[in-house]
Amino acid sequence: MKIGHVSKKSYKAGEEVKSYLEMIIRPPFMESATFTVSANKEKLNPNEPDFMIWYNFNRKGEKYPSTKVGALWNKTSDKGTEYKNGSIECPAVQGGKLSISVFAAKVKEGEAVEWSHDVLWSPPLASNNSNGYSDGGYAAPYTPPAPIYEKASVPEIDINEDEIPF
Repeated sequence: MKIGHVSKKSYKAGEEVKSYLEMIIRPPFMESATFTVSANKEKLNPNEPDFMIWYNFNRKGEKYPSTKVGALWNKTSDKGTEYKNGSIECPAVQGGKLSISVFAAKVKEGEAVEWSHDVLWSPPLASNNSNGYSDGGYAAPYTPPAPIYEKASVPEIDINEDEIPF
């Protein structure tokens, strides 16, 4: 499911023009959020992420530092498609992580878009286990046991079909 996009932005710092990648996502039933994606310049081994995701929680006039909340790794599919795969820390979802994939945007002919990549999210798959919860996914459906009534504890109600009994 597509939940956002990545676009290249730039700003002027004195005489210099600086560029960065902006990621905007809006998962289902949640508010939108804006992030900055930057190359991991401190990568020392191949297991480390290729990109870091920073949350921009500043509002106009505030000067708080951005917070690192996620990472992306370069991947190649079996069919040879290059994409990024990773996660964003998100306390609003079970497990605390929103798993995402970032692919080059598929633009329809004649359509003009302002972004270069689409952000996709696949909800975790549920697995049924004895406690009613899944491992890292959504809670499994829970069916409460049927109430047990003793015949004597359920009062008989005399219903006149012309009247409402309550």
